Amino acid sequence: MSLLKRLFGKKKSDETQDQDDVPKVEEKKLEPPSQERELSLDSVKAEVEAMKDDAKAEAVDQPVETEDKTLYHIKKHAKGWQIIADDSQRAYRVFNTQKAALDFAKAQELKFLLYRADGTLRQ
Repeated sequence: MSLLKRLFGKKKSDETQDQDDVPKVEEKKLEPPSQERELSLDSVKAEVEAMKDDAKAEAVDQPVETEDKTLYHIKKHAKGWQIIADDSQRAYRVFNTQKAALDFAKAQELKFLLYRADGTLRQ
C-alpha cells in the first residue's frame, strides 16, 4: 500500500463497519390522550365565541393608542415632485409628476399638504 492510501484512504470494509457501529433509534408510537373529550361543531363554536368575548373585554379595558400621523408635504423637486416629512430634510420619495405623488400619498393614507410648482400652498 502506498503511504497516501494508508494516511488518507479507508478500506470499504472499514466504512461498512463504521456504519454498523451507529446505534439504531427505535421509533416510539404516540398514544392517544388518556382523557378524550367528545368534540362537536357546536361545542367548538361555543368555545370560540367565549374566547372572542374575553378578547373584547380585554380590549375595552386597555387604553386606545392613537397613532400620531406625520404631516407630509408634496413639493416641487429638482427631479420632479417629492413627498417630504414635515421635520425632514430629505425626500421620502420622488415622482415624475405631481399626480403620481398625490396618488401615492392617498394610497399610503398619508396626511399631506399639496404645493404648486411655485411653492405656494394649494387649496
